[in-house]
Amino acid sequence: FDIDDLKSFDIKEYIFKVLSHWKLFLIMMILGVLVAMFVNMRSQRIYTLKSIITVKEEQNPLFTSNTSIAFNWGGSSDMVENIITILKTRTHNEKVVSKLQYYINYFQKGNFRLEDAYGNVPFSIAIDSVGFQLLNNPIKLEFLENNEVLVSVDFKEEEYQLIDYDTKEKEAYIPKETSYSEKHEINKLIKTPFCEFTIKFKKLGFDFSKEEPFYIGFILTLFVFTPLAFLILPLPYRQRYLIMTGWARFVIWWLEKTCQVTYQVQGLENIPSQAAIVLSKHQSTWETLLFQKIFPPQIWVLKRELLWLPLFGWILATLQPIAIARKNLRESLKQIVEQGKQRLAQGLWIIIFPEGTRGAPGEKKRYGIGGARLAEQSGYPVVPVAHNSGEFWPSKRFIKKPGTIQVVIGPVIDSQGKTYQEINTLAENWIEETMQKL
Repeated sequence: FDIDDLKSFDIKEYIFKVLSHWKLFLIMMILGVLVAMFVNMRSQRIYTLKSIITVKEEQNPLFTSNTSIAFNWGGSSDMVENIITILKTRTHNEKVVSKLQYYINYFQKGNFRLEDAYGNVPFSIAIDSVGFQLLNNPIKLEFLENNEVLVSVDFKEEEYQLIDYDTKEKEAYIPKETSYSEKHEINKLIKTPFCEFTIKFKKLGFDFSKEEPFYIGFILTLFVFTPLAFLILPLPYRQRYLIMTGWARFVIWWLEKTCQVTYQVQGLENIPSQAAIVLSKHQSTWETLLFQKIFPPQIWVLKRELLWLPLFGWILATLQPIAIARKNLRESLKQIVEQGKQRLAQGLWIIIFPEGTRGAPGEKKRYGIGGARLAEQSGYPVVPVAHNSGEFWPSKRFIKKPGTIQVVIGPVIDSQGKTYQEINTLAENWIEETMQKL
């Protein structure tokens, strides 16, 4: 054949042909992220424990018979006199486990397996130290109404062991039936043929039976609204915003139906007709949802790491937030002012949590100046907001406490002719004084 008959390779044509399949690439990327997320969810978490032990010399080398003062030009020395260290690692760890009762494991039902829930449950188990306890077999607790708990155990083997944790003695236990299930009162000693214990609540008033339905609805609707967020991208921002805030409205409604968490808002008359900057207390996820319901179309100032979260972060990204890098304070401040002024000029509200991160009820953190700087340089008013959502939807906790969240919208702070220090002080004083009353 003649080499001249071969067609030359057109790199430009090849690139455009590949780009024409962008939808397929996007779908595969989303599927890849979802697969990775589910693999991480299904994988068993493995932890390691490391310790560093420093053994120091017995004698300070600078302290000798012909030296009256130990000069230490390079700073304090690690080497001191007469240090004797006795290390019995296993014995020490056994004492720690026994004293803190780490031999009691807390698990909760996960999507794929039993998840370790130590420290995340609002109760603790106090075993009867006098009697024997069932060893190496899970005991299921199902909290019911009328202050009752259903204690159930499945016996899959013919013989089990009971242990006295004080004396470390063991004895055999042969169950008469393949399962045990009986109701007990929570505030009394729970006695069974194989264990005796009491349940001590850290906080009272939780309804455990309501948590699972809430999170099922919470997660399922995320799977619905995530692809919807990408499908409506061609629409104008305000139309997309109204559609996507439907998820926030649903969660607020679903929280009330499943967990009996309601709310009252005072000061709705203080909401101005023009765009404004909201400076609010930050205690939980709840206020970020409610603000979408009570305030006009808005933009949030948030840490950019939130955009990397599967599903939830993707929805946030489509709503054009001001995503900042907290470590670079100077650049973050510049970004808040520049992008904030653009959004305000478009008639959009700016939501800022000046304390940065969520805090526990009663906790006060340093107020950042980003929102006040934006108000000073843009001339737009500031609307302070106080609430006590953390008492009912605690930060980083799954349990919700039934009750009514109080939200107070403060009087508008006119930023005209004020410095950012004055604006920040006015907002902080009003918020903290109002928090004392809630």
